[in-house]
Amino acid sequence: MLRRFSGVLNPYILFIWLTKAAVWAFTAVATMISVFVIGDLSVPPNYSNCSARDGGSTLTCEFRLTGQHAGLAVLTSYLLGEVIGGAIFPALSDRVGRRKVLCSALFAFGAVGVGSAYAPHLYNYTLLRSLQGVFYMGSGIPAMILAYESIPLYLRSYTTMMFGMNWVVGYCAAAPLAYYFPDWRQLTVIASAATMLYAVLLALYSRTVQYTGHN
Repeated sequence: MLRRFSGVLNPYILFIWLTKAAVWAFTAVATMISVFVIGDLSVPPNYSNCSARDGGSTLTCEFRLTGQHAGLAVLTSYLLGEVIGGAIFPALSDRVGRRKVLCSALFAFGAVGVGSAYAPHLYNYTLLRSLQGVFYMGSGIPAMILAYESIPLYLRSYTTMMFGMNWVVGYCAAAPLAYYFPDWRQLTVIASAATMLYAVLLALYSRTVQYTGHN
């Protein structure tokens, strides 16, 4: 069926190919802001001057982290969440459906990220960040699986390249965002809210295409 009805110029194939790859760009931004959110751990911060205007609004400064390894708990919690999410969501998408799991997890990824921006303590932030890691795998893996399952064989090598390029785009976008939004809470909200908006648009447009008979 894929060989008969699909091709490079098929609009629905292009829709699946490009929009699912873009998921990696949006999630990469929210993932890679960690280095800017934590701040420079090699320089003792001035705790009396933790303001965004002076470049001091970071986790290190606000939560008074000390030592070069103080940020490892935040980074490790996110990776631990990825391990849990990677064990749950691929099997769940087999039973529930790729699109439903993808859109739901992507929206939850952004929502938890926005919630972490309002965390009053480091422990709250670490917990929410680990949950974000769980939902990251719920969006990233089903997106790639859905793309691979929906396109012909001769496009699948290009699909890997497309997903990788989108990840790099999101990776590179984190630095300009951190430059214009130095406050760690504001940066987290903007990076995470973008994935929520994209999840809503992706879900709405996917249903529209489906109901018009293209799926």
